[in-house]
Amino acid sequence: MEYTAIRAAGLLRAVVVGASLVTGAMSSASLADDEMAFNFVGVWMSVDPFDGAPAYLSITPDPSGALLLVTSTAAFSFCEGKGGYAKGTGTLAEGKLVSKDRVVHCEGGKVVPAPFEIVPDTEHGVITLQFASGRIPVTAHRLTEAPGSTQP
Repeated sequence: MEYTAIRAAGLLRAVVVGASLVTGAMSSASLADDEMAFNFVGVWMSVDPFDGAPAYLSITPDPSGALLLVTSTAAFSFCEGKGGYAKGTGTLAEGKLVSKDRVVHCEGGKVVPAPFEIVPDTEHGVITLQFASGRIPVTAHRLTEAPGSTQP
């Protein structure tokens, strides 16, 4: 009986230590993801290379862990020069923010799927939007400081 209690206590200790290690690894991965997400969160501005219209991209965290993406502009090249907005969610993958569900909603009702990837350039403080359609990549500049930034 004593041997069984000692063995059970040892097994319980192993489970607790194993769970701690797994939780620690998961916490480290979550912290790395949080740091990476920090590179994207904010309001960004770009210029459409086809029509010169400014576009504004807002990236905000969602409680589910995804990042919400909303773009607005007075003239989307996707919309034959009409205004519109785009909405989607993004997830972090291999250092990029990937949105497979982004959709452009044009004035007049046209809806265009527009998935893309966002690649950060932390050295220069910009992001590059790379479109799945093969469209020319667009560079965006941050208009708002990252949350918690110590920069003036």
